[in-house]
Amino acid sequence: MELSNEKIVTMMETHKERLEKKKELYHTVHKYDAEFVRKNRERAKRHFDNNKEKKRQYYYDNIERKRLNNFYYSYKRQDRLQDLKKKHPKIYDKLIEIGKIQE
Repeated sequence: MELSNEKIVTMMETHKERLEKKKELYHTVHKYDAEFVRKNRERAKRHFDNNKEKKRQYYYDNIERKRLNNFYYSYKRQDRLQDLKKKHPKIYDKLIEIGKIQE
């Protein structure tokens, strides 16, 4: 199915208008409806309870990356990235591996 550029632009505009209407509806009606708020809170609580383990696993999977980012931003804030390279060459190499620093 081949779509023309005009058709794609029309679909994008329609989608954008639909999202704006939903946003306006939420901020004028749903946000103040007690039943909607109650259901939304229940849904959020259910999601939190069902995904605790996923969140914990994500944290443990990325703990090293967070530590490396802290090193990077600490040295970058003080404009001392060359000192990081001299003092912690292994950390500097890992930052290059994850794409934080381009040489």
